[in-house]
Amino acid sequence: RPDSLVFGKNTDGSATPIFWCFQGYAEFSELARFLGPDQPLYGMRSGHLVMENTQANVEMMAAYYATEILDIRSDGPFIVGGHCQAARIAFHIARRLQEQGGHVSLLCLQEQ
Repeated sequence: RPDSLVFGKNTDGSATPIFWCFQGYAEFSELARFLGPDQPLYGMRSGHLVMENTQANVEMMAAYYATEILDIRSDGPFIVGGHCQAARIAFHIARRLQEQGGHVSLLCLQEQ
C-alpha cells in the first residue's frame, strides 16, 4: 500500500517471503542483493535513532507491523527476523503473528 511502513524488494520471487526488521537501509539492501531475485524480502525499520527504545514502543511497532504483514501475506508460513535492536521487534512480531493464528516457520534473531 502507498501508506505502508513495510516495503519490499524482489517481491515477484517465488520463495517464502522474509520479513526483516533492520536499523539501516544499507543492511536491508545488501540482504536483498545477497538473497537474490527469487527471494522476496520485506523490510521494517526498528525506530533506531528516531524513537525511545522502550518496551511499550517495541510492542506498539510490533503490533503495527504484524497487521501490515498479515495484509501482505494472510496465510503464512512466516519467516521473521531482525538484527540488534530490531531483533526485539522481530521477536514480538512473531509472537503477535502466532497469537493471530499464523505459523512462524523461522524466527532469526541476530546480535553483534
